[in-house]
Amino acid sequence: QNNSYGFVLDGASNGGGDNNVLTNNISQNNSNAGFYIAESDTNTLTGNTSRNNSQKGFYLFVSGNNNTLTNNMFDSNQYGVYLYGGLTNTLTGNTVQNNTLDGIYLDASGGITLTNNTIQNNSGYGFVADGASNGASDNHTLTNNISQNNSQAGFYLATSETNTLTGNTSRNNSGHGFWLSSAVNNKLVQNTADSNVK
Repeated sequence: QNNSYGFVLDGASNGGGDNNVLTNNISQNNSNAGFYIAESDTNTLTGNTSRNNSQKGFYLFVSGNNNTLTNNMFDSNQYGVYLYGGLTNTLTGNTVQNNTLDGIYLDASGGITLTNNTIQNNSGYGFVADGASNGASDNHTLTNNISQNNSQAGFYLATSETNTLTGNTSRNNSGHGFWLSSAVNNKLVQNTADSNVK
């Protein structure tokens, strides 16, 4: 704790390489991100806690592909999980809560799979796929996720295409349940929007 980053896997500058396993670690009170991956592929993070970091709980930057995050806790950071770039990463069973901006933010990412995650009590959006700011953010699959009690929309797709949302629940958010803005060719099946403000 009290470092710039808690855990760093940087395949470009620090030799972090690929195929690392991080299990049951705690990263807290760092001035940047709790966990940081850049140009490092096929890593597995399971059962870790990232909390009270000044920026992201988990930050994937530029080129990090085929990484798996399972049953982690991202609590009371700026962003809970922020993917900037990267392809075919998988998030399953994570809890993302009490962050001061958005819970999960996909920026210029492709083919991300989110299943059975709980995203709650964040001060921004619960989930964002942003294809407008830095490049395409398309082809994501969201299944059985819960986004609740967030200060903006539960699920927000901004200029994001060809996503599939199935069996997700968005409830008690202060914005829309599911908000699609300039988003085309998306498929929503058997999702629930309950008691959202807009």
